[in-house]
Amino acid sequence: MRVIHINANVTWNAFRGPSGAWVGVCDPLGLTVGGDTWSELLEASSQAIDLLLQDLLEESELESFLRTRGWLPTTPLPALGEDVSFDLPFFMSMADGSPRSSRALAQ
Repeated sequence: MRVIHINANVTWNAFRGPSGAWVGVCDPLGLTVGGDTWSELLEASSQAIDLLLQDLLEESELESFLRTRGWLPTTPLPALGEDVSFDLPFFMSMADGSPRSSRALAQ
């Protein structure tokens, strides 16, 4: 599997819902995910990004999607049918407004 690195920084807004579960909203990607724990929220966010980018690749819309947002892949985009995953850096901004790196929090 080849990893496609995207030169971008995306912010998710994270908060606890009424049930106590974590909710993450990413306006730039149009995604909302949830998890019972912080770790589950981070995993769901990462999976949602990968699934979105996989779908855009399959629909031949990935290059346009990235270009429209001013984002660039640091590795060549794959051919259709190639087994890939995507690495798009993101941050979680807590309800108090403090940004926290998803990579630092995943440890």
